[in-house]
Amino acid sequence: MGAVAELDYDAPYGERQVYGVSAKYTYGNTAFSLGAQYADWNNAAVENEVLGLANVRHDLNKHLAVFAEGALYSKDKPTVTQGAKSDNVNLGLIVSF
Repeated sequence: MGAVAELDYDAPYGERQVYGVSAKYTYGNTAFSLGAQYADWNNAAVENEVLGLANVRHDLNKHLAVFAEGALYSKDKPTVTQGAKSDNVNLGLIVSF
């Protein structure tokens, strides 16, 4: 069971609703996650957004894990403005004590 709360500095309360779904599968020491988010903007001048998410995490031992994750929007933004969101891929190392 889980819960998510999102604090979004560029979308004050009441300007949009965000809906999401995700799934996780674990095989041995490796976990695979897929998800999607849909942002429904109340302002007709702002286009609604769909974001696809994917994550792979592998636990090397109880103290170290590596991960790769991607966040891809369904449509590219026509122009990039300051503070605009775009696709990204992250690679990382998790250290637990």
